[in-house]
Amino acid sequence: MDISQILEEQDDETLIMNVVAYITAKQDFDIDSIPDVEKNVVAVITAQTIIDNRGFKYFFESDFSSKPDYQLFVDAYRSIGAEDSAEGIMQALALFPDNTPPADVEERYKYLEAIFDTEDHRYQQISQHERKIAGNLQNYSKAAAYIRQNKHAFV
Repeated sequence: MDISQILEEQDDETLIMNVVAYITAKQDFDIDSIPDVEKNVVAVITAQTIIDNRGFKYFFESDFSSKPDYQLFVDAYRSIGAEDSAEGIMQALALFPDNTPPADVEERYKYLEAIFDTEDHRYQQISQHERKIAGNLQNYSKAAAYIRQNKHAFV
């Protein structure tokens, strides 16, 4: 199926899944080298799926292909009009030193273990921010609307 046919899809879920599959199937896919419109869709759907299924701990544990620049996700949520979710990630990031999870995966795991396994005050805060995003079906609708509004960028 070509991208023009994919973009005609009326069902939001089917549209999103097919557009993400189309983008990520490109040879040598690298999120840092694709156009911003495509990057925003992939970033939001990736983050939303991870957070819906496993929560913030797994999201922050994920070792994304490039350095873990979580601002990418904040910007992507903002671009689709999901300001509450962007703010939720920003507030969660504020719990890390310099507002950034450690780049070293092992160091990041230890930091996250301290938050999630001991349920200290940061656990309560991060859980509150997670609830702004997890299960928020509006983010999928906003992503689909964003795709439709920017369909010219995909062809």
